[in-house]
Amino acid sequence: MRRIFTRFSIFAQRSIGKNAFNASRVLYNSERNYSNTESVAGAIRLTPVYIGRLAQLFLGMALPQKGLSNLRHHRQVGEDGTFRFSCSSILREGVVLLFSLREGKAMFNKILSLLEMKDREPLLAKLEPVDLPRLFTLSEPNQPQEYTFFLEAGIGSIISMSPSGQTAEVGIFGAEGMSPPNSLFEDNQAPFKVFMQIAGYGHRIRNDDLFEALKQSHSMRKLLSRYAQALFVQTAYTALSNATHRIDERLARWILMVHDRTVGDRLLLTHDFLAEMLNVRRPSVTTALHMLEGYRFIVAERGLVTVRDRAGLEAFAGDAYGAPEREFKRLIGAMR
Repeated sequence: MRRIFTRFSIFAQRSIGKNAFNASRVLYNSERNYSNTESVAGAIRLTPVYIGRLAQLFLGMALPQKGLSNLRHHRQVGEDGTFRFSCSSILREGVVLLFSLREGKAMFNKILSLLEMKDREPLLAKLEPVDLPRLFTLSEPNQPQEYTFFLEAGIGSIISMSPSGQTAEVGIFGAEGMSPPNSLFEDNQAPFKVFMQIAGYGHRIRNDDLFEALKQSHSMRKLLSRYAQALFVQTAYTALSNATHRIDERLARWILMVHDRTVGDRLLLTHDFLAEMLNVRRPSVTTALHMLEGYRFIVAERGLVTVRDRAGLEAFAGDAYGAPEREFKRLIGAMR
């Protein structure tokens, strides 16, 4: 076992680089656990995101969401609130996932994974892997865009902007979707800004190639139309929530939406960023976070929100959360 993990470590370093996966000192003991914290970069990549990288290296494909969800059942929560995965569980699930990918049964991005093989295969040759750091811009308002992005990890934000520069978030998306939304209608520009609010990675495809594929496939157009409907419902309910719900309820809704699109319970979010996304003052966000923390729904730290009681958070959010998620499930399938 030690020899296997040592070779695995050497391969990882050569393929991805020491900075991305510095595991040569630790990947030798199958009994050790690794914390999903920012302070241990190697440990982060040993979690599902890292296995996704390996899948890309071997197969040019990404991991299916179902497999990543399976890893949640193997995690152990530490006293500090972090969660850990054992090497053996990661290796076991990773092998199953890699074999499923080799057979072409699944991809991590929800839309790509649901495409029929006859529609997916032509796209695979056109997809380019791309890293998506925080604040990376996917599209600018009223500017022609060359690419459409399919996320595999991370979360993007769709921002509406007024002529005077006022902004408001109107939608978010993760591995369940794609961006920019105008690509769904074979258009290459829209009056929205789209950027990464939580870093991740994914694939991009030239719009000309995507539009040509849409012309050739009725089933692909149908799937993307369903996603457009789900995104429209989310946008409509965001407007409704902004107009009718208290800040703490809106914050609970937003945390749940981010949690839906995140592997694990730790969300890298700052008070300033939350205030910007909810279009409220920072002190209001701080007060709302303290309220949710007081109910023991979350743990709020500097730049980090950890979900402790999702069921309680959903009950607190009430009708601010749930309708768009049910519509997404009806149209496309479960998000988590």
